[in-house]
This record gives sequence, structure tokens and C-alpha cells, in this order.
Amino acid sequence: MASATIDRRAAAFAAPDPADLVAPDCRGLNFYRLDRSLRDLLDLHMEPKLRAAMEPHLERLGELAGGRLDELAELADKHPPVLHPRDRFGRERD
Repeated sequence: MASATIDRRAAAFAAPDPADLVAPDCRGLNFYRLDRSLRDLLDLHMEPKLRAAMEPHLERLGELAGGRLDELAELADKHPPVLHPRDRFGRERD
């Protein structure tokens, strides 16, 4: 019994499994709505009238960041840049 208690305590202090440290997938979510701390900061630093005027734009940016920009980032990761060792006139450059 004592051995099982020690094993449980050791497991509680063991390093976490790296797979448990991966952030959840946020694809398709509105990043602005997810970021409560940003919204709280905006409440502190913006006048209410300006904040209300900016809200639709921030909502749209959050939607783009979680949608189209995320798709483009994934595409860029799959197709890294390629170096072409020529100048704009077609001459070889090292």
C-alpha cells in the first residue's frame, strides 16, 4: 500500500507529457472573441464611444485571423520559399 502511495505522489510531480502541452486547435474561431485579456485592456484604454465604434472592425479582424489567415499560414508552411540565384535580368548571382 505504501508503495502505491509513493508511486502516485511521484506521478503527480513528474514532468507532463509533451502531448498534453500542445495548444488546442483554434481553426475557424474568432481570435478576438477568444482573447478576453485584449478586450479587457481595450476597455481600460479606450473611451466607450470609440470602443463601440471599433468593435465591428475588431470582430472582423478576429474572424480573418482565425479563418483565412490561418489557412494561408498553413499553405505557406507546406510550400516554403525557394531561392532562385538570379537577378531580375536573369543573370546568375552568388
